[in-house]
Amino acid sequence: MLGGLWKTWKTLIFQRNKCVLDEEMPEREKVYVCKRCGYVLPKRDAVVSGWGAESSSTHVHCPRRGKILARYVEQERRNTLESDRIDKVLFILPFIPLVDAASTLFLLTFGGKESGILAEPVYERYGQFGLVALSIFAFFALFGCVWFLKYAKTRIKQGERSKPNRVALVVAVNLFFFGEAYLTGIIVQNFLVLLLLPSLTLFAILWGVILAYFASVIFFTRTEMKQLTRE
Repeated sequence: MLGGLWKTWKTLIFQRNKCVLDEEMPEREKVYVCKRCGYVLPKRDAVVSGWGAESSSTHVHCPRRGKILARYVEQERRNTLESDRIDKVLFILPFIPLVDAASTLFLLTFGGKESGILAEPVYERYGQFGLVALSIFAFFALFGCVWFLKYAKTRIKQGERSKPNRVALVVAVNLFFFGEAYLTGIIVQNFLVLLLLPSLTLFAILWGVILAYFASVIFFTRTEMKQLTRE
């Protein structure tokens, strides 16, 4: 009798645990499962790599190990990288060199002097066309850097557990934020050339704009930055 009760109890426990697992685990058809480490990646969160010539070269990487866990992914499952506040701020950066070039030309028109580390020798050798070409090159270079940061951030959101990678990404994002703030301060300073302000006043305005912009960006993206560092 005790043996029968024990078997009945084990059967009930097994069925209960099975129901709980069925409720918690996503359906097999809606996830990718890495055969090497067992990582479960929902298809709606997957970033598809490769080129989609009839889906012949598309594939999905495991966020944990970086290995390919699915090939020949259908094009309709290719999801775009979702933009958050960090991305919206970073994608302003490639356009700032173009505005900076316009402000520099404005400064030179009214007797100012170009003093940038790269811009000054370019202007002395190639003139205004050199500044325009330099700003266009900076646009494409910064756009590529911003896209790479966006891709790295998406991989981390999908389950990257490496703490050094997370810290490196946060440091890189903050450096780009500061660079964006610094260039904004330079642009404001260039457009104030007509006011003929003292050098100390211009210096104070420059760093006031830089610190205000940087602090505003940090406050605006504080939630997303916490998510990047969270395990």
